Amino acid sequence: MTRFHRLLRRAAITATAVCLGASLPLCAQTAFPSKTIRLIVPFAPGGPTDIFARHYANGLAKLFGQSVIVDNKAGASGAIGSAEVKRSAPDGYTLLFGTASNLALYNLMAVAPQYDYLKDFSTVAVVGGSAVVIMANKAAP
Repeated sequence: MTRFHRLLRRAAITATAVCLGASLPLCAQTAFPSKTIRLIVPFAPGGPTDIFARHYANGLAKLFGQSVIVDNKAGASGAIGSAEVKRSAPDGYTLLFGTASNLALYNLMAVAPQYDYLKDFSTVAVVGGSAVVIMANKAAP
């Protein structure tokens, strides 16, 4: 098993544990959400992640009966928007629509990462999936 596969496996196990543990305090909250939810998409408007996030935001708005705004914070392969969510209040009103590139792959490739997706974020839901392929020059060792 490669380092990448071990990291993804660890991320999946951690995300499941965090989801289960994080849901207990939410049971006592009856008034959530009481204000607009901000869904940060760390990529440019009009791209596939943005389109998918906007459909998801519409579903959340219907489910919660509360406004959900999509806020695109593009740049640095998703790191700018992700770092903004890290700095936000941990109250559930600022969500990150993350992808493999700005979460798991960012920590593997960044020289000085601004965040660690395992330590700085809690997984709320997995809303989709896609294949991720890492390639290199054929002559690379």
